[in-house]
Amino acid sequence: MPETLDWGVDAPILAERFGIHFMGAQGYQKEGMAMDAAPNYTPGTAITSPNDGFLVQFFNYIDPAIIEVLTAPNRAAEIFGEGKIGTWKDIYATFQLLEDTGQAAAYGDFSRAGTSGVNQNYEQRQQFLVQAFLEAGELELERAGAARLDLMNRKQLAQIRTLDKWQNRSYFYGIAGILNYGVLTDPALSAPHVPTTGANGVTWAVKTALEIYEDFLAAYQRILDNANGLLSVDVDTDINITFCIPNTVQSYLGKKNDFGLSVRGLVEETFKNAKIESAPQFATGSGNILYAFIPEMEGMDTIDCAFSEKLRTHRLMPEDSSVRQKRTSGSWGAIVKRPLLVDQTIGI
Repeated sequence: MPETLDWGVDAPILAERFGIHFMGAQGYQKEGMAMDAAPNYTPGTAITSPNDGFLVQFFNYIDPAIIEVLTAPNRAAEIFGEGKIGTWKDIYATFQLLEDTGQAAAYGDFSRAGTSGVNQNYEQRQQFLVQAFLEAGELELERAGAARLDLMNRKQLAQIRTLDKWQNRSYFYGIAGILNYGVLTDPALSAPHVPTTGANGVTWAVKTALEIYEDFLAAYQRILDNANGLLSVDVDTDINITFCIPNTVQSYLGKKNDFGLSVRGLVEETFKNAKIESAPQFATGSGNILYAFIPEMEGMDTIDCAFSEKLRTHRLMPEDSSVRQKRTSGSWGAIVKRPLLVDQTIGI
């Protein structure tokens, strides 16, 4: 460093060569003493520009609680049940259907009339696999850590939730173009029925409590008709039955009749073991759906939401200054085993 300091000479050199800038500085000062290179300096007079306080960054409180953005819940597995079928390497799943056959004939000692046998059919479904990648950079994670955010953990959670959302959707709608159907799209289901007609229309918004209740009765009666005696009328009030509706019409279950009974109360009074569930997917472009089904008969589930891989985590792949990892899920859609025990009413 030269013996004589000249701020006018030094300032451009510091800025150009070393990237050092002292904005507003007019000369040198050491321990309150002005250096000779500061022209027209009066002892006791400030050299730097006036400032009214500290950097505002020091006064920024960051709340540790994270506010999650809410999305629609995944309800398919909760409502219909869920299970594993096969593995991710399987392309098809085959289900056997057996039906007793036979014809009785008049008895004769030497007659060979009359037959009995079994008719078998096979129903197939196809699996669909999806994947989602997680990627994170070293600098990205360092900066997130400085901001007190566990970014890697949050990215893993987002990856898992993304696959879970897709799987829930596959249970409702299946996969277009292959043998993979959902609870709303299985071709074996009967066509949706129209609601009962009330004094002011068919939608629950304009119906009375009793008129809405009639839609529940009508749905159950159609299941009884389809079951052709499999559901005994003597014990029909004890049969397990589930009614599904969209969230947008839930409030109408609170409508009351002249005796103070709500729609929900009327349904639960009639069907002792009934459940009323809700999911956004039952609100469709064609109208709101009342989806009724008997969950189980003779030890077999009526509907099974099926997956091959709930979550398969692949190996972590390091890059030059980042990492990535793939996770996979597989779905067979919803397997509707006994469509005769399912009824849909659209337009409520």
